Amino acid sequence: MIDLQPVKGTRDFFPEEMRLRNWLFDIWRRTSVQSGFEEYDTCVLEHEDLYIRKAGDEISKQLFSFEDKSGRRLSLRPEMTPSLARLILQHNKHYPSR
Repeated sequence: MIDLQPVKGTRDFFPEEMRLRNWLFDIWRRTSVQSGFEEYDTCVLEHEDLYIRKAGDEISKQLFSFEDKSGRRLSLRPEMTPSLARLILQHNKHYPSR
């Protein structure tokens, strides 16, 4: 029998819940922009060593990692900080800290 429940830690949004979620996110975005913040997004997949090198043992044990067809070790992004650091270093950008 197929398990029809969402994977633990995830959830589905029905249309009425999605409307509320979008309304809240829109307020949050407008408020953030008015306060001088900007949005960014990074890849969902990262090289595993980006997290292994600086992460504690706990995060390393919880990584969802796999080897792709090219032999690279990749992980699902568990948090944003290392990905943001990689993004800034990759593009050699300097941003004010807040």
